[in-house]
Amino acid sequence: MTLRQMVHSHDDTALEALSSKGLLRRASRDLEAGAGSIDALGETEALVSVGEEKITLVAGGPAASSCTCKASGVCRHILLAIMLLREPLQNTVESDSEEVVASASERLCSASIDELKKFAGVDWNKALALLGSEPASNVAELAPNVTVEFPELEASVTFISTGELKDAAYKGSKTRKRLLTTVAALIVRQHHGLVSDTADAAASVGVSATFIDDAQQTIERAVAATLPGRSATAQDMLLDLAVSSRCETLPRLSAELRALAREAQRACERHADFESAEFLLQASRSYALLESLRATPNDVQLTGTIRRDYQKTDAIELWPLAVARWRSAGGARGLTTYAIDTASGHWLTASDGRAAGIDHSYSADRAYTLPLWGAGPLCELIGHQLHLAAPRIASDGSLSAQSSGANSTEKLTVESIAQSPAAHRNWQKLRRDLSTRMVAGVKRRNIALPVLIVPKRFGQMGFDDLHQCYHWQLSDDYGEPLIVSLPAEDDTLAIALWRMSGSIRALVCECQLNNNALLVRPVSVVSEVKGAVQFYNIDFDQLPTESGFRKMMANWRERLAKPLQITHDENDSIRRLLGDVGELITIAVENGSSGDSARLLDRVESSGLSA
Repeated sequence: MTLRQMVHSHDDTALEALSSKGLLRRASRDLEAGAGSIDALGETEALVSVGEEKITLVAGGPAASSCTCKASGVCRHILLAIMLLREPLQNTVESDSEEVVASASERLCSASIDELKKFAGVDWNKALALLGSEPASNVAELAPNVTVEFPELEASVTFISTGELKDAAYKGSKTRKRLLTTVAALIVRQHHGLVSDTADAAASVGVSATFIDDAQQTIERAVAATLPGRSATAQDMLLDLAVSSRCETLPRLSAELRALAREAQRACERHADFESAEFLLQASRSYALLESLRATPNDVQLTGTIRRDYQKTDAIELWPLAVARWRSAGGARGLTTYAIDTASGHWLTASDGRAAGIDHSYSADRAYTLPLWGAGPLCELIGHQLHLAAPRIASDGSLSAQSSGANSTEKLTVESIAQSPAAHRNWQKLRRDLSTRMVAGVKRRNIALPVLIVPKRFGQMGFDDLHQCYHWQLSDDYGEPLIVSLPAEDDTLAIALWRMSGSIRALVCECQLNNNALLVRPVSVVSEVKGAVQFYNIDFDQLPTESGFRKMMANWRERLAKPLQITHDENDSIRRLLGDVGELITIAVENGSSGDSARLLDRVESSGLSA
């Protein structure tokens, strides 16, 4: 590498990454003031004077150069010397034999996984795990260099075209330099479409039979320590396993173990929300997941996704119909946009959020007003047809924030929404659609799925004292009821939705399983008043209030309405039997007693469940 190539690759962005914005600004002011002179200029070395200080610039880069001042590292004199050499070196003519330096992105893409793994060392598995958690990142291509920013982690990595991985300019916690540099290199490769080699590297880590045996034994010991004695050691055992290096490439198992650890902590604290049977059920699911991994260790649906692989696709037409707010048990928060691909009728999602304890200035309400894909504020795109010229879509239907070329067209009508292939007017077909989209068995992930429903009639609103939530009955074209639920704290929202039911034409809801029961929560409302169509995201928008004659009619409807009677199916003998069996198993684990097992066996035989 020549001195000219080094100076060419160190633009202002690279120099700022190597030092600081303030130091670069001071060096720029000194340059404008005429400070500095070139004493000698060679092919691989230059001597520069800045006042009384002498700088020796070498082709190895600013870090390898030296200055006589007392400052350590890359001082402002070295920055000034590089900027001073730009014009004279730019005017020099290189020999035809001099090798053209590839850009930083090209060098990263040409490197092999083995090279990256060698650089990362013991941090390799951690880098794959962090990549799998999808840290918020921005890739800035400023040729010939490339910068990856991690806003949540308050760090950035700048790869310089003439440098190696170890020469990347890093800002952030020193202990994370090698880890985040590796992650940034993988992100740049994926940004340029190199995703298969990363996935193969993650899969090569594999799941050993020894790890599965140890993990299952840990779950057994944790259950035995939690149910009878409420021991604090159970939480430690589960959490240690969840964050261990052997579990880093299994994000799904890690998440389940963390959830189990939280429940074990509740048990130790004798929290009122702790349920022994539910804890045992969660532990059984994690145990079954490990057993499935023993048979198919590289099944992505079992291991979880190391990182979403966004692929460039052809232009699509989207209908953004809803935005939902979310907050995880661990404290992460954000919002998810639900949109329909008009060609296929499939749902696509776009999420934005922050991890727990990161970026306290982040607000989902503010994110709701920010532009999405450059097409305008998200709040103004709902209910409009959106043309996306360069989408990047993952296999699970997630849209990347790096999708581009979006522009909004006409506003949707009630007729177009009702005729969409994704719209449901028959609840039996709705349940069949959900059963197809929810993978069965141990591969099932308990995630919320969006649905678009067009009710024929809106029934009454009732409060369920047992589950502490509001239930709203909606009927399809054939009179079959569907119960939509709202939390008890959303009492004002529940009443407002019921009062405006006369103008509601369609709803977007999130569907999720809870103990094998389908929970349906409304997310957005399509309303029509005097021919005007309005879209309301109930997590963000203020629902309209009636006035005049409509308010009077709503008051009379509310006074004359018969509340919905919430009944619980106590006549389902199979369901009650399975509940009693689960209770018996819990008692056996807690007390070491078999309970009234003979009576339950008789009931199993009478129910026709015995072999």
